[in-house]
Amino acid sequence: MSQFDHDDYEGYSDAQVLHLVRRFEEMLDNNKHYFFDLATIDEIYFYYIRENAPEKAIKLIDFALEQHPTNDELYFKKSSALYDLGKYEDAKIFIQRALELNPYQEEYKFLLAEIFNSTGNYEMAILELEKLVAISEDPSEVYFQMGNIAVLTGELQEAEGYFRQALDIEPDFEDCLFELAFCLEGQEKLSEGVRLYEKYLDDNPFSQLVWYNLGILYARAGLYENAVDAYDFAIAIDETFSSAYFNKGHALMEMGKYDAALRSFLDTAVQEKADTSVLFNIAECYEELDNLPMAIRYFKKCSDSSPEYPETWIRLGQCSEEQGRFVEAIHYYKKSLSLNSTNFRAWAATGRAEYKLGNAVSAFESLQKALSLNPHDLDIWIDWGEMLNEDNNTMGAISFLEEGIKALPDKAELFYQCAAYCFQESQLKRGMTLLENGLLLDYDKHYILFDIFADLKNIPLVRDLINQYRK
Repeated sequence: MSQFDHDDYEGYSDAQVLHLVRRFEEMLDNNKHYFFDLATIDEIYFYYIRENAPEKAIKLIDFALEQHPTNDELYFKKSSALYDLGKYEDAKIFIQRALELNPYQEEYKFLLAEIFNSTGNYEMAILELEKLVAISEDPSEVYFQMGNIAVLTGELQEAEGYFRQALDIEPDFEDCLFELAFCLEGQEKLSEGVRLYEKYLDDNPFSQLVWYNLGILYARAGLYENAVDAYDFAIAIDETFSSAYFNKGHALMEMGKYDAALRSFLDTAVQEKADTSVLFNIAECYEELDNLPMAIRYFKKCSDSSPEYPETWIRLGQCSEEQGRFVEAIHYYKKSLSLNSTNFRAWAATGRAEYKLGNAVSAFESLQKALSLNPHDLDIWIDWGEMLNEDNNTMGAISFLEEGIKALPDKAELFYQCAAYCFQESQLKRGMTLLENGLLLDYDKHYILFDIFADLKNIPLVRDLINQYRK
């Protein structure tokens, strides 16, 4: 809770405040009693709040209450300090005392609602805020807080209603606009959220935050071109908006525009010091653009920035492997495994690199470890099948893929791949059985067969079987 706005108070100078604080603390140390008026108490209190010293603030208020026992604001201040310490039940006692003395003070009711909210008593928090609506100078803020509480309880439809009431009163309430859009998204009403932002921007076209949040909604709806346009508007309004550059980069990556995405991530790094996520995305773009030296350079920057992040070491291994540097790749994969020994992808990659080095025994040990951790990962079965076939071990690839089919009997890709290898080995009957099973599971993926063995298009028996299952 932002309890006090004391920045505009034109009272004592900083030196005078420090003098008052020292005088009060010396009084306590010497067990003496001086009189402090309420203005002086205020100055010392706000000093303690700024210095994040709520315990000292409470001692001050206890002393002040001895001299001003009927001052409701002192009870409020003590309640606020107790709230900051997480002592919610004690805070509730003192705010209720403040309300007994001054039942119409809006700020007091807000604090009581926050205390109920913090203790999980959401119903009472809402009840207190409902009482406040009628007397509040800013009922939109009250409805906004009610909406936030409803979000905490998962009542998104109820929260939506509160946020809409707040916006009816204050249409330019941007924080409320964002929360309402969040509620709509949570209820899978993305299009309503988009319309909400678009309508707001008709009247307020220079709100970079709304353009930015509109971009997020477009991206979540898969409308990446629209998202890029929205981020561009946000950047046009604020050229230093680093988050807009960053999200624009992600949208461009989803569109396969890695060159443009790279420029956007580099722009992010210009606006703020590049953190690990920015460096990682720059490296990913370079990798997608087949600029492996630059990809490795930025993945290494990631590893320097966050050496505990296993994915960076895996990607360094993949880049090294693509360059044919298998020993280096294994080093990186093992580095990743030292951070997370249950990462099946790292085990599979280690095995692949070991196999390419000719270390068949250790390769298959790593492969078995990967499959023991996750036998249902389709990529492991497909990649290793391809590798065995490319190594002129097609029969080994067939046997391996048949094991994969046992683990994943609903994946048509494995049936088509295994069928193609069987046809390559002239095992026609075995291949036709696998092909038919693949067609039964997913006819549309039969192109996999021809990607592996293009000449199968010219075999009537294969062509006729495929035509039988044509939709």
